[in-house]
Amino acid sequence: MSTSKDDDKTAFLEYFWDLAAEDNDRRLRAAQNVVKYVLDKPKDHDDVQYALKRLIRGLSSSREAARQGFATCLTEIIKFQFIEIPDILGRIDELTKVYAPSFLSLSLSISMCSFWLLIFLHSYLVA
Repeated sequence: MSTSKDDDKTAFLEYFWDLAAEDNDRRLRAAQNVVKYVLDKPKDHDDVQYALKRLIRGLSSSREAARQGFATCLTEIIKFQFIEIPDILGRIDELTKVYAPSFLSLSLSISMCSFWLLIFLHSYLVA
C-alpha cells in the first residue's frame, strides 16, 4: 500500500521531467513544485541535496528547454535556501566535469554549461 509520503516523493521525482518540457507553463509549474517541495525540507536533507545535484547536471543538457527549466529552478532554490555562492560553484564544478569522446562535443558541453551558469549567477545577484 502506498502512502501519501511515497506519492509526494514520486511526484517530486516526476517534476524533474517536466522541467525539460517545451511548454513554458508546464516547465514553470514543475519549477514551482520542486521549489515548494524542497523548501519544506532542511538544507542538508537528502531530497534537497538530490535536487541540487539533478538541477546542476541539468544545466549542461543538450535541450534548451531543459537548461531553462533547470536554471530557473536552481536559482529559486538557492535564493530561498540561502545556499552560499562558493558552495554552489564548487558543486557545479564537481558535477559538470565533462568526459567527451571528441573535442567538439567537449567544447559544446562546456559552452552550454558556462552560458547557463552565467545566467544563473546573474539571476541570483539581481534577485
